[in-house]
Amino acid sequence: MYKVGDVIAGYRVLEVLGTGGMGEVYRAQHPRLPRADAIKVLRSAHAEDPVVRARFEREADLLAPLVDPHLVRIYDRGVVDGQLWIAMELVPGIDAARLIRASPGGVDPRLAATIVDGVAAALDVAHRNGILHRDIKPANILITPGGDPIVPEAIKVTDFGIAQALGDGAAALTGTGTAVGTLRYAAPEQIGGRAVDDRSDLYSLAATAYELLTGVPPFVTDSLQSLMTAHLLTDPPYASHRNRALPPAVDAVLRAGLAKDPGARPPTGRVFAADLRAALEGRPLPGLSAMAGVSTSPVTTAGASPATRGPFAVTPGRPVAGPPMPAPGGFTGPPGAVTARTGRRTGLLAAGALVLAAVFGVLGGWLWGLQGALDAPGRPAAEVTPAGVEVSWPAVDGAEHYVVKQDGTEVQRVSGTSVTLTSVLAGEHRYSVAARSSDGRGSDFSASTEAIAVPQLWGQYADIAALYPELVPSSPAGRNGYDGLLCQALGPDLEGRRNRAVSCSKVDGDRLSATPQYRVMIVAFADGDEAGGGAYDLMPRTYDTDYGFTTAQDTQGRLSSGVDADGTAVSVFVYTRDEDEGEPRARTVVVVEVPGTKNPAKSIEVMKRLPF
Repeated sequence: MYKVGDVIAGYRVLEVLGTGGMGEVYRAQHPRLPRADAIKVLRSAHAEDPVVRARFEREADLLAPLVDPHLVRIYDRGVVDGQLWIAMELVPGIDAARLIRASPGGVDPRLAATIVDGVAAALDVAHRNGILHRDIKPANILITPGGDPIVPEAIKVTDFGIAQALGDGAAALTGTGTAVGTLRYAAPEQIGGRAVDDRSDLYSLAATAYELLTGVPPFVTDSLQSLMTAHLLTDPPYASHRNRALPPAVDAVLRAGLAKDPGARPPTGRVFAADLRAALEGRPLPGLSAMAGVSTSPVTTAGASPATRGPFAVTPGRPVAGPPMPAPGGFTGPPGAVTARTGRRTGLLAAGALVLAAVFGVLGGWLWGLQGALDAPGRPAAEVTPAGVEVSWPAVDGAEHYVVKQDGTEVQRVSGTSVTLTSVLAGEHRYSVAARSSDGRGSDFSASTEAIAVPQLWGQYADIAALYPELVPSSPAGRNGYDGLLCQALGPDLEGRRNRAVSCSKVDGDRLSATPQYRVMIVAFADGDEAGGGAYDLMPRTYDTDYGFTTAQDTQGRLSSGVDADGTAVSVFVYTRDEDEGEPRARTVVVVEVPGTKNPAKSIEVMKRLPF
């Protein structure tokens, strides 16, 4: 570790700004210019690790070309005494994590909206240049205060240390199937080891916005497993329930950003930020209106939270409803809204809200007792199936829906008496169920099942595996598929087309990141028409097509083969029999890649052997 006065590649250390497990950050005097820069130095113990070294250098290489007022500028990088260093813009002030700690109930919503505006603008610039951040969180947002406490002089995004160029296959820098970033803010697809894209950054931005407005992240759990399960399966609590000064329309905006399905999230950071500001100011939400085709103007009819229907938490044809809430000073709320936020009046409002909550809590319990609680369901049964964990239970008289818990965390609400949970992490789990009715009655949770051992499951990809039973193993961890292939599920990665994929590699050992002898990918689309169009996106740079190709199991189709830009031999198989004629696999495309050869015949040989 360097001390004040030491010299790093010509920069003289003025102050130690921070230390961490990977290295240190210093404020250092530029060797020639009259300014101080921030110098990040990777510890020598890590510099020998080629993966860590590549990740460190990657931050400079990805960011150096970008110029934006909301991105920390990268000036230079190099090696000194065996240690890697990066010189970057010095941003005076604090990070958003410290700001939140100083405001445990949430920062001023006007300031929160301004911070989200700046981060959204930075992400959009990075995304347009093909770069993901993958670790958006309060600690990576730097804020320089201005003359006005709610208008910072600067808001900048930093620490692209685990950034990834879109579509460049950089998973080896983070480990296949490993959830990167800070889990409190990580998107479900990151946690699940699926493909990530710019919408993953938007999820993390929404989680950060949630914490800025409420003082706590969307999910607060007592274990890493519970936190991961919550991101994968559970809707976050309404922010307006944690901070009663927030208009209910904010809930719709945050839930859209925190949607489990990436396709249900806003298309850009600016759209999300514009909706958040509009919700706080009591205006219609332009982004959600455009995406869902509904009105989202705030109104003052009864109801505490937006209805949850569809991916946008907005009921079609119905505006987001809620009682008039105190709006922060400077924001224009619904007619009659109280605008005071600071000082004694805020304290009185908060105290009043707590008293009312206590009164209504007691009254609600008394009314529940008068109406009669529902009987608890009998102990449920749980069974592992190829699609997930199937949980079933006896019906309860008067119940209109049921709430399912996994290991103490509510994971699903259903109207029937069974559900298949498709995103269960491997491990031992217990399940319980409670009954609910629309008139406010409910039951205690049932007794839990015995612990059930859940292996890795195909879950939402089980339909693909079922279409190719002799090719794909029975689970992602299995080796009982064709030729001992090691397989994994991949999320959408073809721009503008709905698709999922199972990718299988022929490798020595159990490392998917190893260079394969060959790779087979089954890409599933919404229907046969999209499969036909998607096949062209999967074609190599140059290719020839055989319109009369027959597989080892006498499946008819056409085969296009050629060499990709990186010198990989590629073959793409498309079915000629339409799915309407009884061939459900016609909505899929099969791709074979053979790295290290420019001979398309090698990929054709593999395709001919595959059992489908």
